[in-house]
Amino acid sequence: MEILRQAEEKAYDVNDELLKQAKWITKKLYLVNVTGKKLREIKEESIQGILSQNGKLIEECNLLRSENENLMNKVDKEVEKMLLINL
Repeated sequence: MEILRQAEEKAYDVNDELLKQAKWITKKLYLVNVTGKKLREIKEESIQGILSQNGKLIEECNLLRSENENLMNKVDKEVEKMLLINL
């Protein structure tokens, strides 16, 4: 009878410990999940920010390219004028 009672107590202790560990693991998994979601959001925001900056840089490069072309045309015209004057 005593052996049976001790076996039941040990079974209860084991079950109790397993429940505690299961709760602990559940909490940790929840925290990992929450952290993962936050990291994905931060990553997405970073990507969107970089894409936005890239778009602005491309627009600025295109404007500079256009301005450079206009200035080169003006220089060419002035050079032609100077050459015609010297003839």
